[in-house]
Amino acid sequence: MLHIRGERRGSEEETRGGFIRRETSYGSFERSLPLPRNAKTDDLKATYQDGILEIVVPKGAKQSAQRVPVEVTSGKKK
Repeated sequence: MLHIRGERRGSEEETRGGFIRRETSYGSFERSLPLPRNAKTDDLKATYQDGILEIVVPKGAKQSAQRVPVEVTSGKKK
């Protein structure tokens, strides 16, 4: 599972005519994303640039399907 936690902060100010308009926004956020079973978690890379978070999760070796023997019994009572 990949957990991302962060906080947004921003403010904007505009002066026009005889008034000033100022907006401020803030807040925290949290996301959890399931990773594939074959993800190479030791090689995760993350970059943050221009307000964009990019996370690279390399794939590991493809896991082949496994055969599991299952005993089947009839539903008849003896």
